[in-house]
Amino acid sequence: MYGVAIPEGAPGTRAPHLYVSEDASSPMSTLDLYGTGLVLLAGPEGDAWESAAHRAGHRLSVPVDVYHLDADLAGPHGLTTGGALLVRPDGVVAWRDDGQRRDPDGTVERVLRDLLCR
Repeated sequence: MYGVAIPEGAPGTRAPHLYVSEDASSPMSTLDLYGTGLVLLAGPEGDAWESAAHRAGHRLSVPVDVYHLDADLAGPHGLTTGGALLVRPDGVVAWRDDGQRRDPDGTVERVLRDLLCR
């Protein structure tokens, strides 16, 4: 018997596919967030990551879209309330942090530089 893969948002794996909006007229899933650029998903208390992603993206001339996930969506992504993860355009998680870092600006810029080989 084969096991069922449970998405957990670990780096190197596909980001979980979850519905963000279940409105029948316009359903939207997390997969709709990926495909055109880098996406930073922040937990409910991840404001520092959002600011850091925008600043680092601006400094490196790389747009980074940022979305906050509520607790129901953060959990399957392996995010704590103050954590964040970066998803590549192909939907693969490039990086994840549990929110314990004291320097979100330096961390996000370092991650972007590593990812982009800069």
